[in-house]
Amino acid sequence: EPIPMVSNWGPLVVMTDELLWERFSEKGWGILYENPPFREAIGLEFPFNHAPQSRLRAVAVNGWKNDPTGSLWRCVQQVTFAWTYVPGTKEWLWKHSFAFWTGRVVMVIFLLASVLGLISLWQRDRMMALVLGGQAIYTGFLLFPVSTESRYLIPAYLCLIPVTAYGVFSLFTKRLRPPS
Repeated sequence: EPIPMVSNWGPLVVMTDELLWERFSEKGWGILYENPPFREAIGLEFPFNHAPQSRLRAVAVNGWKNDPTGSLWRCVQQVTFAWTYVPGTKEWLWKHSFAFWTGRVVMVIFLLASVLGLISLWQRDRMMALVLGGQAIYTGFLLFPVSTESRYLIPAYLCLIPVTAYGVFSLFTKRLRPPS
């Protein structure tokens, strides 16, 4: 049986249980190791060994089978949260909530400007819009079922920066153009 070099079913286990996901959202990864099904699946082994990961995979698959709509809804909430906060500031939610929410507003503005940039770029250079926007969409789909954090989205953000700049540029050039 092939063993992937990196395998971590723990984040998928989180998404299958409402209480675990809420506790994870409030307290972080440490709470996962206190969860009985997780502890039972790992036993005394290193969590990333093949046997514990196989058992965690079974727990995750059973969780998805038992609550598919709840798991899907938690994924939607998690991906929305991950895309709308500044990487590295998750702890600010509890310590500096005003700064955290200000950062979220900035991220939403960044994402809206990115969409504007993709629309403008699509009219001018479809291949470039597909490459830059496609990387962000691909990353979003790839990370969708995982209880991810925004740091995993940094490559997507980097691809969106030129698109966002183009969106802001096109917005200002349309506004500053004299009427014909």
